[in-house]
Amino acid sequence: MPDSDGSPWQEGKRWALSLTYDGAWPEHLSEVWPLLRDVGLKATFFVSPTRLLDDPRAWQALAAEGHEIGSHSLFGASDGGTLFNWTLPMVQADLRMTQRLLKGLVGVEPESFALPGWSTASGEGDYLPVVQEHFRFVRTDRREVITAAKFDPKALASNPLEEADAPAALQVARLCGGWQILRIGRLGGQPGRCDSFEHERLVRDWAKMHDLWIAPVREVGSRLLACRHGLSAEGASVAGDP
Repeated sequence: MPDSDGSPWQEGKRWALSLTYDGAWPEHLSEVWPLLRDVGLKATFFVSPTRLLDDPRAWQALAAEGHEIGSHSLFGASDGGTLFNWTLPMVQADLRMTQRLLKGLVGVEPESFALPGWSTASGEGDYLPVVQEHFRFVRTDRREVITAAKFDPKALASNPLEEADAPAALQVARLCGGWQILRIGRLGGQPGRCDSFEHERLVRDWAKMHDLWIAPVREVGSRLLACRHGLSAEGASVAGDP
């Protein structure tokens, strides 16, 4: 439920941020995981099952520390997310297979899913409703700050960290008391990647903000569902979605 001053976040916090790392890349284990442990933060890792197979025990340990494991499958998608040659039953089969694989490898069944791009078109129509049937929280590529009043757990907006407008989006979230979800892919000095040193600097700076609540997508989303249903945050984790 909201705290005593009406904020939907934990008491004393004025806005929320979720760090989401896409792809299960090696640097997510070698760089991001130790950094998050050092500053005491938890994040969401939207993993690609094929890369998870490279070091499943490490991902098991990461999940055991409280980080959220989300699904990031549908590998046949174009860069924009379109599945030109897929039918809707093929999408459903892929989601189910990936869920079983992640459950077997990591020991958790993901509640969150990251869409592969801005489009959800398949050869047989829109596949977004199929994804929404399988997950409590669905992250989209729509760029917007999430507020309690406009919270849709099945279509969560997000922003890429490497884009120039990311700082402005964070400032909007802080001013309106909203929730910002950041998308982070590969790290390094190459074009199209988030610079490792800049990423570390930002994470350490955010960890020092006393008015900011940083938590995985599942945790923040459950908090907003709790406010909607008038439940405790724990109650929302088992309550049905609206």
